[in-house]
Amino acid sequence: MILPYIGTASKYSFITVRFFSKPLKKAYGFPVFVSPLVSFLTPKGVILGLADPQGRIFIDSEYVKNDNYREYLIAHKAGHLLDRKFKMIGMIISPVLIPWGLLILFTLSSYYQATGYTAIGKFLNTAGLVLIFLLIFFWVKYDELREFRADDYAIKLIGLTTTEKALEELALAFKTTPEALYGKSSFDIRLERIRKKVSKH
Repeated sequence: MILPYIGTASKYSFITVRFFSKPLKKAYGFPVFVSPLVSFLTPKGVILGLADPQGRIFIDSEYVKNDNYREYLIAHKAGHLLDRKFKMIGMIISPVLIPWGLLILFTLSSYYQATGYTAIGKFLNTAGLVLIFLLIFFWVKYDELREFRADDYAIKLIGLTTTEKALEELALAFKTTPEALYGKSSFDIRLERIRKKVSKH
């Protein structure tokens, strides 16, 4: 029997980046490390940093040179670690736990079809496919909201001005990359959100 995977891409990224990192400082109660591999292990157009479950923050060594980048990236990643309640939601719809549920669903479906209960088997198959699409939708929305909440933490930790300036610079830097041809970066989206939020107050 093929068992569902027990790790995520980010977990394998943590393992890799730990071997090629050096300590920078401690910030907001979390040890911060720098590594030249971070930019290769994170999707383009998103935060160039990693925060592992053990409370370690990793940022790309290139971004240490820029004060705004450095402080924002650290504060943003610290925000993910500090937002413990929201992380619990992620554990419910996590790609680590969900495959087990899908495995059980499709195993039951195969069992019922093999024993002659084809109607039940087909129903479970359909339910499984619908569930997959719903989970993908909720995971995308969860991930987007998670980034927004981390930015809110960053504003609390380093202030609105530094956060806004860092996002402006990161969005501008993204526009020089080939990925910019495919649309806005998450930096642009988050910057727009912050500005709208500020304008309402």
